[in-house]
Amino acid sequence: MNDPLYLFGLVPSATAVTPAGAGVDGVYPLERLELGNLTAIVSAVSRREFVGPEAEERLQDLAWVGPRALRHQTVIRDLMDQGPVVPVRFATLFSDAEALRTRIARHQATLLAFLERTRDQAEWSVKALYDRKSALARITERILAERETELAALAPGRRYFEEQKLHKAVESELNTALAETCRRLYERLGETATDACEVRLQAKEQSGLALDMAANWAFLIARPALEIFRQTVDELSGEGNPGGLQLRMSGPWPPYNFSPRLDES
Repeated sequence: MNDPLYLFGLVPSATAVTPAGAGVDGVYPLERLELGNLTAIVSAVSRREFVGPEAEERLQDLAWVGPRALRHQTVIRDLMDQGPVVPVRFATLFSDAEALRTRIARHQATLLAFLERTRDQAEWSVKALYDRKSALARITERILAERETELAALAPGRRYFEEQKLHKAVESELNTALAETCRRLYERLGETATDACEVRLQAKEQSGLALDMAANWAFLIARPALEIFRQTVDELSGEGNPGGLQLRMSGPWPPYNFSPRLDES
C-alpha cells in the first residue's frame, strides 16, 4: 500500500512555485500536483507514522507535533509570499493523488474564487485582553459601597446570603459589559476589513499571555487598508473603549479562518 499524500495548500497554477526543502517530516520532498487551474503542494508521508491508532496518540504529543507543525507553517508562509494561497490544516492526508484530485474537483470553483478574492490580502489576529480578577474587584468594591448601609443592617447569616447573590451579580454585570464593548469593537474594526470572524477564546495557559481574553477575532485585510486598520486598533485600545480592553494585533497570517473547507461535500 502506498504512503499517503500530505496536503499543505493550494495556489493558482499560473504562479505556482514549489517551496524549497523537504515536507512535513523532513524526509520526503515537497512536490507539485497539477489540478487544472490549481496546483497542490504536497509531500508523501510515512503511513506508519501518520495513520492508525498510534498516529492519533502522536497528534496529542506536543513534542512530536511541534516541529512538524512549524514546518507546515513555514511551507504555507513561503506559498503566501508568492501570492494567494488556500492554506490547509495540519495533518490533512489523502490516500493517493487520485483521491486528492477528486476532492479538489468537487470544490474547484469555490477554491479559485477564494484565491481571486484574497489576492493581496492577509489574515490579521486581534485579541481583546483584560485582567478579569481586577475588573471583578472594581465592580464588587463599587456595589459594596453602594449597599454598605443595607448590608450592615442584616444579620450575619442573611448578609452572607446577600453577598453570595452580589458576587453572582458582579459576574453577570462584567460579562454583559464585556459583551457590549466587544460587539462595538468588532463592528468598528470590521469597517476596514474585507471579512471578519470570531475565533475560539484561549485560556492564559494556551495563549501564553498574562491577561485574560475577552475576544479573539480574525480579520481579512487588503494590503492598501492595512495602515488604517492598524491605526484603528491603536486608537480603540485601552482608553479608546469603555472597558479599557487592550487590543493586541498580530500577523500577517495565511487566511486559515476564511478558507473553504475541503472536507465538506
